Amino acid sequence: MKTLLLFVVAFFAYLLVRFIMKRVNEIRQDALSGNAQEHRTTPEEAERMVTCAECGLRLPESEAIPLDPSETIGTAHNIAFCSQEHKQQYLKKHS
Repeated sequence: MKTLLLFVVAFFAYLLVRFIMKRVNEIRQDALSGNAQEHRTTPEEAERMVTCAECGLRLPESEAIPLDPSETIGTAHNIAFCSQEHKQQYLKKHS
């Protein structure tokens, strides 16, 4: 019985080592061929993140809802929101 258990454990250890070695080789091949660079975002491509003035959520600038210049409160500029509801809540609090 102990021999059978030892055989099963050794077999699974072999499969695990084989799987890890296969993944390592794939990663090396990607690095050598330059494919790994295709999946990375360079700093030039990264989008600026903004914070919702109401809840503090961080989101890409392109998805944010800006505060219109006509709605500017005091000296507040470049204020953004994650939703129309948060924009309305903010305007209600700060009017």
